[in-house]
Amino acid sequence: MAVCRCVYVCVLVCVWSGVYVCLNLLDEASVFSGPTGSLFGFSADFHRINDTAFVLIGAPRANSSQSGVREGGGVFLCPWSPRGGACDIIDFDLKGDEDYSSASLLYQASKSQQWFGASVRSVSNTHILACAPLFHWNVRRQGAESGNTPVGNCLLLDHVTGSTAPFSPCRGSMVEEDYKRMSYRNDQRYCEVGFSSDITKEGRVVLGAPGGFYFQGEWRLLLLQTGLLFSVGRLEEVESHISFNLRIRSKNTVNPNSNEVTVNIQVKAEATLEIRGGSSPPEVLLPLTDWQPAMHPGSLQEVGPLVEHVYELRNLGPSAVNARLTVDFPSTWRHHFLLYLFSNATEESLTCHAPNASQIDPFRLADNSSVAVVPEFSQQEETNTHSQDRETVHVNCSSGEAGCVRIVCDVMALGRGFSAVVRISARLWTHTLTQTPYLNYELVSSASYDVINASSRVQPVLLPSGHTQTQTSVLWPPDGEKEVPIGYVVLSIISGLLLLGLLCCIFWKLGFFKRIRPPSEDDDDEEQLAEESQYAEMAE
Repeated sequence: MAVCRCVYVCVLVCVWSGVYVCLNLLDEASVFSGPTGSLFGFSADFHRINDTAFVLIGAPRANSSQSGVREGGGVFLCPWSPRGGACDIIDFDLKGDEDYSSASLLYQASKSQQWFGASVRSVSNTHILACAPLFHWNVRRQGAESGNTPVGNCLLLDHVTGSTAPFSPCRGSMVEEDYKRMSYRNDQRYCEVGFSSDITKEGRVVLGAPGGFYFQGEWRLLLLQTGLLFSVGRLEEVESHISFNLRIRSKNTVNPNSNEVTVNIQVKAEATLEIRGGSSPPEVLLPLTDWQPAMHPGSLQEVGPLVEHVYELRNLGPSAVNARLTVDFPSTWRHHFLLYLFSNATEESLTCHAPNASQIDPFRLADNSSVAVVPEFSQQEETNTHSQDRETVHVNCSSGEAGCVRIVCDVMALGRGFSAVVRISARLWTHTLTQTPYLNYELVSSASYDVINASSRVQPVLLPSGHTQTQTSVLWPPDGEKEVPIGYVVLSIISGLLLLGLLCCIFWKLGFFKRIRPPSEDDDDEEQLAEESQYAEMAE
């Protein structure tokens, strides 16, 4: 058993004359005992918990309860009294050797013979600092490693909660080849930080590192910093900024409170929006199969196929906004219907209206209440059907020949990550299209948005805006690729069969099938053999 006669019993004063004087501070020495061979008493410090005084004693070669760790070292808490008393080991770290993985790196911490307790300091009534200068650290990366070297490690224990904070400033993340490539600059793998330690009046931790810079030694001053994360709600009610009054409270007995600082954080409103559109279907091929366009349609089904233009306005954030979405939708060209808009655009989170409501379903076809009467194309346009080459007409709302329906939608409180969708539904007016088979059409609608304001008291410096377009293509097949009606095919087959029968009848009347074939050489040979056979029979 190791016996420590506490260093605070007497003070040895050394003078150059070689005389040693021992000043006894107590009448009797306080004796504390620790494990044999543990170097019990290598370091010591006074410590106070509430109103009770204790002595912290380091034993850097003591065995602990850490799994797989030999002579990891320990710190003992001993009662301070003239009669001494039993000492209890303090549980700073109960874990054994540890491995950490990060990306392609493997970090290894070795704690055997780390000399934990080589230095020990009382920080406050609740905190104790103890160091292990021979704590080893190794970095592995794809077969390479830094080497298992004594970087040292210190632990700050809060013995009220049992939590610890490590201080090991010489741990690295490079392997040997990295140090070699850098000519071993700032190589601190042998720091042995923690052979000595102290706490300044300002609460800073000062650590001695005799192995730093190839055993030239260095002091490590750790500035304790912290990051603050605040979650602030109801920012929409903030006028311009939010204020925080901050003060740091440390566990130091000397000057534990810092001065109070007021931090003002400006609140800004910003928002990024995107708009996109699409057509369903993207194109319509004419002529339509089994479709008979009506000159005076009595229902939407008789007008033509359904065409929809869909626009999505999405708020990418971060602020919620109020916006206005405006859609210009082509309806007529040269006063003739191309797209018949039959209902107002309504979707969730949108309130839409048409400034000129009479442009929506003017013939009341949605309820089948009347029969539409539409104007015909002029005779001049019809006679030009075969004289003109097929061209493409771009029908958009910027053209003076197009008539458009404007729809305005108000989007309220569109939050980050949310979308507002507007759907414009119309019928393709096929009667007009069949009157102009020499024309292809590009029916183009446009949509634009303007942010009116943000849903908060703080407003953006710039209010975003944007626009996009969507088109539907109406196409006739190219010349020479027209579809042949099935009736024509059947009629052609029947006509061919009748013609074949008529030719057969004419040839039969002319005796074509009763003609005598002229004799051949084979016929002469057969006749000669027959005559010879007849003569032979008569001779007999």
